[in-house]
Amino acid sequence: MLPAAIGEAVIDDALGLRLDAVDEPAMLRHDGRTWGGAAGLRLGPRPPPRTDDGAGPLAIGRIGIGLSIGDAELRGRARLRWALRRGELRRVAFTATGVGADVRVEGPEVRKVAHEGDHFEVELQSPVTTEVALELSWSAPTPAGDAKLVPPSFTLEGTSRDDVSFELARDGDVDVVPTLESWQPTVATRLPSWGRDLVEGQPQAAWVRHGPPHGAQSLQLLRFVPVEAPAVVIERASFELAAAVHGQVLLNARYEVVNERASYLRVRLPERARLLAVEIGGVDVRAARDGDAVLIPMKRSLETLAGLTATPVVISVLLDGAPWRRRDRRELQLPRVSAPIRTIDAELTLPRDVRATLDEDDDGVARILRHTWRRTDLRRASRKAGKTTGAAPAGDASGTALYDFEDPSLEDSKAMRQAKEDQLLRKAEEAYNRNDFDGAQAAIDDLRGQGLGGENAEKLESNLMILNAPAPASPMEPEATTTSSDVSISLAGKAGVLRRVKDQARARAGGLRTQNFKRKARAKQLRAAGDYAAAEHELERAIQENRSLDKLEQDESQVYDFEAEELAAELEATKSESAARAARALERAEAVVGRQLARRPRR
Repeated sequence: MLPAAIGEAVIDDALGLRLDAVDEPAMLRHDGRTWGGAAGLRLGPRPPPRTDDGAGPLAIGRIGIGLSIGDAELRGRARLRWALRRGELRRVAFTATGVGADVRVEGPEVRKVAHEGDHFEVELQSPVTTEVALELSWSAPTPAGDAKLVPPSFTLEGTSRDDVSFELARDGDVDVVPTLESWQPTVATRLPSWGRDLVEGQPQAAWVRHGPPHGAQSLQLLRFVPVEAPAVVIERASFELAAAVHGQVLLNARYEVVNERASYLRVRLPERARLLAVEIGGVDVRAARDGDAVLIPMKRSLETLAGLTATPVVISVLLDGAPWRRRDRRELQLPRVSAPIRTIDAELTLPRDVRATLDEDDDGVARILRHTWRRTDLRRASRKAGKTTGAAPAGDASGTALYDFEDPSLEDSKAMRQAKEDQLLRKAEEAYNRNDFDGAQAAIDDLRGQGLGGENAEKLESNLMILNAPAPASPMEPEATTTSSDVSISLAGKAGVLRRVKDQARARAGGLRTQNFKRKARAKQLRAAGDYAAAEHELERAIQENRSLDKLEQDESQVYDFEAEELAAELEATKSESAARAARALERAEAVVGRQLARRPRR
């Protein structure tokens, strides 16, 4: 029996409110009216009606994709998750594009997999109310040559939204240039757990996406394929010969060598020739003998955006021959090299009293230079007690006139200028190979300041334009980029070379990476020990090193960008701790001074 009603409360349905008993949980609701014998009522919001049965399950999709690209095979993995927020799932379905024909679908709840084309349906072992987890794997042959691929893509059915991650790795000689417009680059360590460890080896880059993809989606594969060309080519061979009247000839041969893949340059000397010296880039080197041939060790030419650089190789040879007769005709043999030569020029200086009867354009003679000789009068003085070189004194000394013929053109000769250019270019290349790009640019600027420099300087500067730039240039932009030294080069079609240049520079930076890692660890130790000044110094140096290392990374890599943010935050925290400690020390000092002043007797 219910107690007799003693009152009535009316609530407008539009307000969305309801009455609940304070001291009586059981109340009768019938026909829009609530009956009860509670001593107190509570007015509260009306809960929304449950719609589980009619609306169906509610799930959030999580898709982790990993692609490893090798020389012969593409290997892919994916994790698909349906995280249920309401209801249950007995079967799931998804669409997969860009995967191999041998795709396998596995999971603890998988009973049966059926697919037609790109559409997959998976029947589960039992109804799932928490999360459905699927593991996919596939492989496909890597296309030969340069190719463009569509990255793997998955669309889950029955999800309200999808969170997607993508890891990319490569090995071998295949390089990958990704174009993923709707993705946000990140680092692999910041990926969620369901998106990690899906590639073989170290991830090259990682991305995340929330929502469906849009824009261009492609992976361009680039292969380094050596051209069908000789291993070594000599761009220019210059010979300077100076003949003496007694028959000997001094020969200087200069070869501008472009070395693609040879380990040495083979040179065969003429008969009765004696090798005096070998220089590479202005530095003396020791050559090996192989029978009658000389083997000169060669390094591979530096690869640049404008082509391979040429290395100057200079050999000095003394040729023996018969003395010159009053009327003579002879042929001078030159060294032979095991490489094609594109351009040859030679300059022969005849003995002082020998005059050529050839004219220009005869037998390939381009021009005939007539030297102007200047006579310098020297005197030798002799005394009875001995001999003294100098001016002849008056009186007891007799003087003998000697004549020294000098060539005024030798004061600033072509050879001297060429030696200066070789020295500065070698200095620039050595700095470049140490990843000291500022030093390399300074050497090139010094070269141009002396009015020297040529094609090799422009080639080297084309690399500095990319590696020493404030911001990395996009390899796919077709327009020309200009440096401060007016070196302009188009980047169109040079994506592979540009990425190889960065990869080579990054490979040389192993020591800097190790030093940077140790510096960051040392900064943490100093901060933990309370040496904030030293910790700040180490962190500032680490940030500078990170900037240098970031210039060597490909555009899609974000490793050092995120590290820079972490280091900057750690530096600010260190400064804050240092300031707080200084403030506490100041407060303690002021307190001590205050106590001392309080103890001092008043006068």
